[in-house]
Amino acid sequence: MRIHSNKLSMMHIIHALNDEKMAARIAHTVTFKKHETLGSRSHAHAFEIQLESSEHSTGRRRGNDGSYGANLDGWAAMYDEWGWLLAALYAKDPDMVVGTNKNPVYANSSDFHERTGMTYWAELADIVETTVGDPYPYTDGYTANRIGRRGVGRITRGDADRNTLRGWTRHQKFAPRTAEWARAWYAGEVR
Repeated sequence: MRIHSNKLSMMHIIHALNDEKMAARIAHTVTFKKHETLGSRSHAHAFEIQLESSEHSTGRRRGNDGSYGANLDGWAAMYDEWGWLLAALYAKDPDMVVGTNKNPVYANSSDFHERTGMTYWAELADIVETTVGDPYPYTDGYTANRIGRRGVGRITRGDADRNTLRGWTRHQKFAPRTAEWARAWYAGEVR
């Protein structure tokens, strides 16, 4: 994954991974498969990082470095592990770009939290408690039936209504999060 930043260094990324492992949000077996500092035309630095786990667990697939298909010596980091790492990095640099400037995966912190349904935002429990509820109460796509409450495929009520009008309801699920659930999720009590 390519990251562009004006504020981060490779040490920030290494410390963020270690901090999230200490908080038990990233498995202790996850390490860097690749971490390089590169030049960037738009920011002070660019970083190329890949995460892998030395042990297989439920939800892990074989790693793929993009060269010749699946590797037989490691397991890929899970979506949530990447989410926690990126959230920790966005806390240090809200203007960080993941991907490229022309076609970013996440353009900035706001874009990241919106596209992940605020799953990796520490204040989610407070937001759910003080407003009318989960701002992204539906899951959409093939992950809706498997993942349920996490960030993958989270959409708003308005998006769900638009999809219903289009007939795209096959893989939608109403699964709002509660404040108690969000606190348990951050504490690592729910997976």
